[in-house]
Amino acid sequence: MSNFTYFVNASRSGKHTYSRFEAADAVIDGILTGHPSWQVGTIEEHDVEFRLDIAEEEALFSLRLTSPTFRFRGEERLFAQASLRPTVAHALVWLSNPMATDRFVDPFCGSGTLLTERLAYPAQSILGGDLSEDIVELARQNVTLDAQEIVQTWDARRLPFEAGTVNKIVSNLPFGKQIEHSEAEISDLYGEFMRELNRVMALDGVALLLTDQIQALVTAVETAQLHMESILELSLKGLHPQVFRVTKQ
Repeated sequence: MSNFTYFVNASRSGKHTYSRFEAADAVIDGILTGHPSWQVGTIEEHDVEFRLDIAEEEALFSLRLTSPTFRFRGEERLFAQASLRPTVAHALVWLSNPMATDRFVDPFCGSGTLLTERLAYPAQSILGGDLSEDIVELARQNVTLDAQEIVQTWDARRLPFEAGTVNKIVSNLPFGKQIEHSEAEISDLYGEFMRELNRVMALDGVALLLTDQIQALVTAVETAQLHMESILELSLKGLHPQVFRVTKQ
């Protein structure tokens, strides 16, 4: 196994005297001790990937079972700031229970990763949009299939749909250090968006929303008189956002 290659990916949250990169290097040192013939690969090209997730004083070491070609899809994609990895986006799509009757919308589509993954399943309609013309153009390059129709320029606070006509909404809301919004701006944005979501969502509709701005979302959901529950917590780029399921009361 002299040509066997591996990669170590690490995440860290809490107060520590080392970085996630130093933690990954420590794992590599340990692997080299037991398996000196193994070679360190790159993030895109390796035989197996080990992952180390550190949260405060606890650590989880695991082996990723999918190949790099599955995670990166083998496609040339363009990613905007704070874009989701395709596999994370696909997981969110899968959690929404995709059905052929879905009228699916991503109100904050960014570079279109969620839209691209949703196209793997049949639907009545699939639409997404963003406020930035540049981001919309980026998303259209990624979506390619019927891109002009699927990806539109819009303000998520004023969506171009009639009341009660959308039954599936999945979106990666603006959050995190890569998004330059103050807490007050996030709160205002979430508040206006949730009021609009309440307007366009069907009575039996469901929204899956990813964010780490939990209090802002809780307040917005309560104000819009919707129901919300946390169904999953993720570890993304050192942050721990949650997936929230939002429905009408």
